[in-house]
Amino acid sequence: MVMSLLKQSGRGKVGYVSLFMLVLFTFSNFALEIVDAQIHRIDSPDLYDTLSAEVLSPPFHYTSDRARSSSLGTAAISSVTEALSPILPCAGGVDLRREEHWDTSKGWFNTATSMVNQVRDAFGLEAMTMQPSSSYWSSMVPRGGAQSSSSGTKVHVAPPKRKPQTHVSTISAATPFVSIDTIAGMTLGDLTAAFQFAVESTRPGFNEKKFLDSVNARMRPIIMGLKNAASKSRGIDVEPALTVAPSSKYDVDYGNFDALQFCGAMRLFAEWRVVRQVPDGYKGFAVGMNLGQKDIVQNVAKIEKSVHDWIEYRRDLLTLQSQWDSADAMENTCPVDAKGGKDCTLRSPTLRQLLEHELDMDVHDKHPLPRLKDKTAAMGLLWVRRQLHYQTELFANILQVPTKFTTANTAVTAAYNAVYGKFHGWAVQKIFTYSFQAAPEVDVIYRYMNPHQLVVSEQKAGQKKALGSSNKFDDDNSSDDDSSSGEKGLNPFQKLGNHIVGAWENAFGDDTIDLSDDEADGAGLGGSDFEEYVTKEMTEDAHKHISLYLEVVQPVLGDLLGLFDEMNMDDPSKV
Repeated sequence: MVMSLLKQSGRGKVGYVSLFMLVLFTFSNFALEIVDAQIHRIDSPDLYDTLSAEVLSPPFHYTSDRARSSSLGTAAISSVTEALSPILPCAGGVDLRREEHWDTSKGWFNTATSMVNQVRDAFGLEAMTMQPSSSYWSSMVPRGGAQSSSSGTKVHVAPPKRKPQTHVSTISAATPFVSIDTIAGMTLGDLTAAFQFAVESTRPGFNEKKFLDSVNARMRPIIMGLKNAASKSRGIDVEPALTVAPSSKYDVDYGNFDALQFCGAMRLFAEWRVVRQVPDGYKGFAVGMNLGQKDIVQNVAKIEKSVHDWIEYRRDLLTLQSQWDSADAMENTCPVDAKGGKDCTLRSPTLRQLLEHELDMDVHDKHPLPRLKDKTAAMGLLWVRRQLHYQTELFANILQVPTKFTTANTAVTAAYNAVYGKFHGWAVQKIFTYSFQAAPEVDVIYRYMNPHQLVVSEQKAGQKKALGSSNKFDDDNSSDDDSSSGEKGLNPFQKLGNHIVGAWENAFGDDTIDLSDDEADGAGLGGSDFEEYVTKEMTEDAHKHISLYLEVVQPVLGDLLGLFDEMNMDDPSKV
């Protein structure tokens, strides 16, 4: 149709073409106004899915005060009417029928473009361009990385659409990144080492070799498994978060932990509780513990997915601003590290950065805080934190039996009420009550928590000789004059160490234990004496491990509590 119009000659050609363009522009403008109204109603900045870096919204989505063109239709229709009169169709002092206003030297497409621009110019509109200028994105994104409308509303700009990098959820996968059999060999002290590594390994000056040398041999591949799982989850070109230890020199904010490594430690925590705190045969107790394990894994998955989205958002932002070729822009994009320098390396986020990102993007805008949306990092971390809080509170209470709590059951109930009492609905409370009632005695759990020490304690019990009630268990049956024991002149701690080493060698089929004459005769503990001795040994061992666990985990937990309190995200909703 345009071609046929262009084939006409003289003033009639321009007049007919101008009439056609005016009608076309009028209806196009009317359609755009309808679409624009719908977009502003259902796709306003407040409802924008800020966790997705794949969405490219049109420029008008981010400008609340753009000039409206609703008057164009009326003016255009008036001009058309005048043209049909026939009266000279002028607008803004421009005679649209005059051929000198059109560029007809470069073919029909450029002629049509020239006509459109003249019409837009006549009505006071900007000329049409075929593509955004090179400064388009730089004008859309100011130095801070977000645009502010004239009303003061903070608006976030989505970078150009691209195919996102595929991330693998290795930490929250159905199969844990370390085998269940390997986790079953862990002690509470080993689990504590995992938390310590997750928190400290991203701090400047951390000596990984020295740390691995300080843990036992069975824990080293587990630590490396945690590290590798976090690395695979964040991606090959993404570095761990750069954190710093709290000190008087630097003012460190709450939540300054690498999010993925913390999730890795929590995954080990979830699996370890099931395999090392649920003895065989206690099916009722296993129900509650398995629910706890599933709850942690599902919430870790929320955090891990949010980390992946954050990385891609950050990657796009760094790429976008690097295209400006502006050192000043990059300086304002790169965060300030704990020492006051700029770090422009693409890194996975800390827990604090995740929650701050959700606040900045108004992810939880449907309800005023502390109401949280479900599939978010904040909601995932909230319930992961509560699981860790409950177990830590339970351990702390157990150490205060019978001084503060008369029984272990009383200590467990107090821990539950302190952490979950006001957040669990009736149905969930009944499940936990059923689990408590089916739980084994704490002495039985102590025996199950450290299988390695259990072997040592049973070996030692088989070597002990029962004495009188005033000194029921003799910890040193050998005489100083008995050179066959090989312990003459050793202090009690050295003798105990020799017995433990000998017990391990005997358990694994190496050298036999060097027994004293009385022990060589097979005079060991039996019956109730044997059980009482093993229980005493395992209780002492459990308390040592619990104390170490509390020393490392309680500061981490306190930090997380402070983070949620600062950001007002401690959602009180019941489940």
